[in-house]
Amino acid sequence: MTTTTEEFKTCTKCKTEFLIEEFYTRADRPGWHVPQCKYCTKAKVRETQETRRARVKEQYEAGTLEVIEEKWCRICDEVKPSSQFYMKWDSKDYLSHACKSCHKYDCKIRARIKKKKANA
Repeated sequence: MTTTTEEFKTCTKCKTEFLIEEFYTRADRPGWHVPQCKYCTKAKVRETQETRRARVKEQYEAGTLEVIEEKWCRICDEVKPSSQFYMKWDSKDYLSHACKSCHKYDCKIRARIKKKKANA
């Protein structure tokens, strides 16, 4: 005879009781769970991302966003002007990791791989 004990925990944000599986585990303390449920955690992350995106977009449109002048492309291993990179709001320097030409080439390669997998 197997006994299933379902553990419950109350979210500190929404004050709702959930199964323990509805809470992320802490990386620094195995077996422990974060105090907020997954739903509240995801909502907070989404809110933070939207706030940052809006702030960066506002600074970019106002011309006050400080972007580095040159950046190294991880794919072609060349240093290029920042105008050769796509803007990426969640990056520390607000630029993508690959230059525009490498990015386009990389997208084409990924599309071919995806198409081959779909046909296989």
